[in-house]
Amino acid sequence: MVEITIPLGGGVVFCGGSLLSTNYVLTAAHCLINPNTNRPFDPEAVTLGTGSNNIQQPITSLADTLTLHPQYSPKASIHDIALVRLAKPFRLNLINTRAVTLSDRPISDGLILLVVGWGRTQFNGTVADGLRQVNVTAGPARDCAKSGYGLGDQQGSMFCTARNENRDACKGDSGGPLLYQDGGSYQVVGISSFRYSLTDRAPVCGSKNMLTFYTRPSFYLNWIAKVTNIPKARLLGK
Repeated sequence: MVEITIPLGGGVVFCGGSLLSTNYVLTAAHCLINPNTNRPFDPEAVTLGTGSNNIQQPITSLADTLTLHPQYSPKASIHDIALVRLAKPFRLNLINTRAVTLSDRPISDGLILLVVGWGRTQFNGTVADGLRQVNVTAGPARDCAKSGYGLGDQQGSMFCTARNENRDACKGDSGGPLLYQDGGSYQVVGISSFRYSLTDRAPVCGSKNMLTFYTRPSFYLNWIAKVTNIPKARLLGK
């Protein structure tokens, strides 16, 4: 798990990410867009941290390059995926700095998945000091289709979890992983992207009428492999 921080005005943009190798991090494209300019941040403004569950004690590196998916647009919600090359590679170990693998398994309604992040534990709260996790369930696809974004196909580039009351990704979790447990290991099946309310109310994380959408990294496997030079089989842990 990787934390991404970017200073903006008097505040900070905060997102999550997943370490693919010693020098590449997978995250959401919208995390790397300056909302004041609708253009990517300068790489030297982006700090990435890993190696500790405590948000205050990471091993850090600046970004060297930011590669957003070429079809991503800040005006839309699809293709919300990006890769960050580190200026200083992270040293991998088996305790707290490990590279993840991606899952290409089908997403079925009711599939139990795990959200991980340092994001807010309440919609108007602060980010968590320690890494948090919570189980959520995928679908149902009929609810995901109600977003109006044409995202009812759970096997496409994005999928959703729905109606997970009091259990959800929240502000600060964007870009972080949604995990599937495959035997004794976890694989990244989704990247936290955006929320959509099934009512007229604002999309508040953890509400019972909330859809949370995730980018499916395996859908972009060819692109990820091309940018990172990591073989597809290795990305999938095969």
